[in-house]
Amino acid sequence: MKIQYEEHQNEGENASRKWIVSLALDIAPLGKIYAHLRLANEQLSSSIWAENEFTNNLISHNLPDLQGRLERSGLNVLNINQHPIGMSDSTDSHSNRALVRTKI
Repeated sequence: MKIQYEEHQNEGENASRKWIVSLALDIAPLGKIYAHLRLANEQLSSSIWAENEFTNNLISHNLPDLQGRLERSGLNVLNINQHPIGMSDSTDSHSNRALVRTKI
């Protein structure tokens, strides 16, 4: 898990605040899951990746419910995206490699 907080003060404007949370999980039998959440100016955007086809289907099926629950909790949800992970080599030698690399 990685949590980042940034605050920028622009001249004559309110401070811009941004939280970024990156989470990597490996849960049997769901497999590897990676989530990247960004909360900026009270708006949430998120991407979720999973390597297991069953898990991708499960996530995809439950995204509307997740978005509704987040909105009912008071968050303004811009988007929640779900993506499969294309793992070309699943050998143990790559088990410490990041599933998804993002640059901010």
